[in-house]
Amino acid sequence: MLALGTAPVAFDTAPLEAAGIKVTLAGDCNGRAADINRAVEEGYLAAVAA
Repeated sequence: MLALGTAPVAFDTAPLEAAGIKVTLAGDCNGRAADINRAVEEGYLAAVAA
């Protein structure tokens, strides 16, 4: 998990996906601004769904 501010930050997931690693975007990198609470909740929900 990376915390890089409140603006959406593009993150190249292609190398991870090519290595067979499942990637789930949460928080700001998901294309919309979010606060820390929303980002943590989305990260938690992604982790328990895996």
